[in-house]
Amino acid sequence: MIFTRVVIGALIVLAVGISMFGWRTCAFVSHGLRYAERARTQLLCDTDHHALLCACRQLSERVAIGNLCLGKYRVRLDPAPEASQFPETIQDLGPSYVRIDDDGRVMIEMLGGLGHLGVLAYPGDYEKPFSDFRYGDRELVPDLWYYDDGYRADPDFDKVIDTILAEQKHGDRQEDGRNAQCTHGED
Repeated sequence: MIFTRVVIGALIVLAVGISMFGWRTCAFVSHGLRYAERARTQLLCDTDHHALLCACRQLSERVAIGNLCLGKYRVRLDPAPEASQFPETIQDLGPSYVRIDDDGRVMIEMLGGLGHLGVLAYPGDYEKPFSDFRYGDRELVPDLWYYDDGYRADPDFDKVIDTILAEQKHGDRQEDGRNAQCTHGED
């Protein structure tokens, strides 16, 4: 009799624990999905892509002249001290991190962990390292590419992105980038 009560009590405690874990996990996943949607919209619709490309190139130039080291810099959580000196255009995005590579590429990672999305900025003279190299998933302006794990999970993910773009009113923010010029000192 006592054994049965102990087993039933243990099962109840286990069930409550599992349900609490499940609820917290669902809340965490739900929050992550909402953040991913906001980050997509922010990058695709609410960001001046030319200014972002220029800001990334400024970081590459800082590395080239020795004012910044190559590597990965956390920006949003526990930011690296150097991140406070990044161009405002990048800081305003609130990315997880920014990575600067030795070939001049700059990656701005908005979301990591179970799903990744962000942009990759390339120098104007960047050469593909191999023939089937992928710059990213969708070119925003020349040399600035959006990437998103959604493209790996769904071959029709471009339709999702098209829908996001169609739902946003971004008028003159939608530019083709062919005449964009970066000048020193811009964000």
